Amino acid sequence: MQRLASVRQIPLRFAATLAMVGSGVLFGYLSAFVTIVVALAVADLVTSLHRLVRARERVKWHALPLLASAFIYLSLMTEFFEIWRFTAFTRLSFYGLLFNMSEPLLAFLAAAAVLPDEVPPEGLDLDLFYFHERGYIWGAMFLGLIASTAINVIERPLQRLAFDAASLRFWGETLLLTVALLVLIWSRRRWLHALCIIAMLGIAQAGYSIWTVRGLPATMSPQSTH
Repeated sequence: MQRLASVRQIPLRFAATLAMVGSGVLFGYLSAFVTIVVALAVADLVTSLHRLVRARERVKWHALPLLASAFIYLSLMTEFFEIWRFTAFTRLSFYGLLFNMSEPLLAFLAAAAVLPDEVPPEGLDLDLFYFHERGYIWGAMFLGLIASTAINVIERPLQRLAFDAASLRFWGETLLLTVALLVLIWSRRRWLHALCIIAMLGIAQAGYSIWTVRGLPATMSPQSTH
């Protein structure tokens, strides 16, 4: 309470000064924030897989949950490429931060839900677990797709609403992913789940294969070699 009282006493002109940052600092803070969330999501996913492998004799394995895990893992890796859009940011409000963090946070929820946290002593059927949790898993991914689409349109309205080849491809892929995710949420048919996940992996691969980040090589000062 004492610290809260001291914050309330900061003059508004001083509070505004505290919000000013130098070139590249805003990107650094935002990218670090997103990286922490993604790292926690990957760690949770890999830890769950590790526990399954350790208890493999008590696990009834199925391919669908593993395919779903692979897709969600690849989705998490896309955040590395997404963070570079933060380099263009010159200001960020509180609600802007909430909006931009929605996609990685939803991806975290999907990563945490796609595999079980523990394997009970009596064993676990991975297929039953997956279909029981499918609404949570794919619901989080569907909301993440909505957030990603909204961010794209708000940040690049001219490109996304131009109705040229690139724009039509973007909306076509978004529509296909929307249909696939809704099917995954509502359907219990295994063949539909397999078809949708493989189709989403194919759509994702078409995008991932052209993503590249270029940079200058690292250099060392003469003093650092001694």
